[in-house]
Amino acid sequence: MKKIMLKLLFSLPIVALTVLACSSDAMNLFRSKKAAMQIIHFDENGYADYDGVRIKKDKDTNRITYYGTKSSYGAYLAGRVAHLRSDMTNAVEYYKIMLEKNPDNSSVNRIIYLLMTSDGNISGAKSYARHEIDSQDYGVMAPLIVAAADLAQNNYDNVHKILALKNDQLYVSLIYPFINAWAYAGENNKQAAFNEIAKIEDKGHDLIALKLFHKGLIHEYFGETDKAMECFNTIITVYPKEVNFRRLEVITDFYIRNNRYEDADILAKKYIDDSLLSVILADIQNQIKTKKSSPNIRIDTPQKGVADVMFGFNVMFRLAKLDNSFALIFDAISIYLNPEYDATKISMANVLEEIGYYEQANKYYRQVSEQSGYAYLAKTHLILNLLKEDKKDEATVILKELLAKYPENPQLLAELADITYDMGETKEAIKIYEQAIKHLQAMTSTSWTLYYSLGAAYDKDKQSENAEKMMFEALNLSNRDASVLNYIGYSWLDRNKNTDKAISMILEAYNKYPLEGHIVDSMGWAFYKIGYYDKAVEYLEQASDMNPANAVISDHLGDAYWMQGRKNEAVFQWKHSLSQKEDADLLDKKVIQNKIESGMPEPTPIEINDADLLSALNEM
Repeated sequence: MKKIMLKLLFSLPIVALTVLACSSDAMNLFRSKKAAMQIIHFDENGYADYDGVRIKKDKDTNRITYYGTKSSYGAYLAGRVAHLRSDMTNAVEYYKIMLEKNPDNSSVNRIIYLLMTSDGNISGAKSYARHEIDSQDYGVMAPLIVAAADLAQNNYDNVHKILALKNDQLYVSLIYPFINAWAYAGENNKQAAFNEIAKIEDKGHDLIALKLFHKGLIHEYFGETDKAMECFNTIITVYPKEVNFRRLEVITDFYIRNNRYEDADILAKKYIDDSLLSVILADIQNQIKTKKSSPNIRIDTPQKGVADVMFGFNVMFRLAKLDNSFALIFDAISIYLNPEYDATKISMANVLEEIGYYEQANKYYRQVSEQSGYAYLAKTHLILNLLKEDKKDEATVILKELLAKYPENPQLLAELADITYDMGETKEAIKIYEQAIKHLQAMTSTSWTLYYSLGAAYDKDKQSENAEKMMFEALNLSNRDASVLNYIGYSWLDRNKNTDKAISMILEAYNKYPLEGHIVDSMGWAFYKIGYYDKAVEYLEQASDMNPANAVISDHLGDAYWMQGRKNEAVFQWKHSLSQKEDADLLDKKVIQNKIESGMPEPTPIEINDADLLSALNEM
């Protein structure tokens, strides 16, 4: 069957646990007249214990939160529930209570400092990480977190001491030297800083580029502009593929501040062909044009230097497809040491998106400065996440704000058209899709999706000729993408038009993508239309397993069951189709109701005239 776009849906864990450990204690406190009359004294961290309940007062809002403390297991259970709900703040509070009752529980201690770090509270995590180190049984993250907290306080000597501990060789030989180098820079010990950088082996272009980048940054930190220039030039000329946006941003800014406008312009233009980068590079281009840059160097403190180190390793670890928990810790440390570092906020949000935490991801996207080159990227991701959370109104507001700034941006116009289409405003969506296509500057690998979406909108608006024209444009641009083949084939088959070609296109789509439910449904429906009902049921049942909530697939399966004589199952599927939401707008509910009440007449199978096609179908 035809499908407008393939969307991946992510869902967070649903915790069916409604009784928290603190509930009875909190109610007792509220009901106690004695408690109401008692003056409660909070310690310097905002905590107080009273009558079996831990009370916490937020220093900024004076908001009071209650945590049950009588049961160790209850505190752990409540912490686990909060953890599963991604409520890191409350999870930590309950785990703390559990740890106080079981101070030797190293697993809970580790969970606490990792959660606190991921949530940005690294100064608070330090004592728990330090406790693990003192136990002599510590993981790779504990020294890193303690070092970050000490670095933030300019305690450079403590940084060297903590990083001197025996640990995982990867960290000792690769990550620690970068951190130590910047700590030595903070101590104004230039030679020691470069000695640390020299310890790192040249393994792979990505690591060599990272070394050169930070060597250049440290030279610039010490005012050695020529040596910094040499490092940056080497990255650009020898390792151009390692110039990510962050390095591009820093190096072009360096060139502009040193009156190397032509070099800055050449560097920026190398990446301008990318449609996304052409937008986020606009600020850099404006700086080049006006010959204005920030008066200060980008990395002017050891803290910012290490923030950049953590960002760099986060990128490398993610490319190596390591556990996302590493990326969260690295990003959190980076943001902690440089709160204005928008690149890391984007990275942190990306990681949270990957694990389905869209609300938390949006928190970081909202923190990206409006003046940042990353603002466009942050807002486009924010829009998509809001749509996944079904917050179309909020997404539309942000999208229109972006369009006011970039009125001819086809990507933004396409997003607005998608939202408009999903809201049922088909004619308005068509106008916006047409605008988006009009403003396409050049065809890219994804341009065909615009023609595909416009064709689907035309189809829904009963403009069959225009729909077919756009679909064939998409087919050519996409190199016969399976979804486009399936759409055209199903559309023709549904109208008994060009039936041999229609089934041939569906078969081609199936051979390209046999695990997509809508394409499997089309294949099953093709067998149904030619009277191969046993084959139809086989494929339609597969499609139903793949897309159990799709109304059209259930309707098709009901028809096939009926023709097999499985009438009770057919009626069940027809009734089921009326209760489903996916593609429900494509159903004729009156026709289905008539089938439920009266059954259906035997259809006339269509004939296949293409002998090769018929042979291919018989072999399936």
